[in-house]
Amino acid sequence: RAQPSRVVAISGDGNVVAFVSSSLPPCNNCPGRSEVAVYDRTLGDVQVVNVGWDGSPANDFGSNEAVALDSTGRYVGFISLAGNLVIGDSNNGADMFLRDRGPMPACAYQVSPPVVDVGAGGGLPTIPCLIVQPDLRAVLIESSQKKAVFLRESLSHAGVSARASVINERFETVVAPAVDFVTCRALDRFEEMLPKLLDWAPVNSTLLLFGGEALEARIKRLGVISERALMPRSEGRFLFVVPLVP
Repeated sequence: RAQPSRVVAISGDGNVVAFVSSSLPPCNNCPGRSEVAVYDRTLGDVQVVNVGWDGSPANDFGSNEAVALDSTGRYVGFISLAGNLVIGDSNNGADMFLRDRGPMPACAYQVSPPVVDVGAGGGLPTIPCLIVQPDLRAVLIESSQKKAVFLRESLSHAGVSARASVINERFETVVAPAVDFVTCRALDRFEEMLPKLLDWAPVNSTLLLFGGEALEARIKRLGVISERALMPRSEGRFLFVVPLVP
């Protein structure tokens, strides 16, 4: 039997309703499970919003007890214990999330492959990519505390902090996030650290590296297969694509 919704929020025009219910997929009426969802009267559908960055079901659902909407119904706020709603959530506690439904339902566009930026420095190119690619998710790893603070402030100022996280550690001291792409542009002693980066990156991910002929020679000495593409308006700087296959 369907259970009543416990928490409800309504947009300013009354067309969008956010609610918490235990009678929704993927597990209808499972004991102790609840989902955060949005009913859009103009579209006539229900969209579950407490899902992972890749669309997978939330991996914890015991704290969906608060929900809020902005006046337009586009932005949905809620609290969840789930650790897979954004990349890099490792505090094992309840967090507040803001889901941007966008001008179209989230299921209407493809989720971009997630990326981790090792030695993020000033945030280039990841932060500009987050700005122009609205479904991109990223983890920025930066060992400098001052730079990490700058990155968090920049993400917030750009309005993309909900889709990115900053880890203030050396990359080799943290577990590599489950991402499809690893980029590295501002890592200190890069050529020296490259073997460690290759060992650290997830299997089946792809490294995107920026450099010149010296980097290409270093990659070849390590016995790694790569492809290169000349950077626009450059005569000797390349993007190296390095697939990491078992």
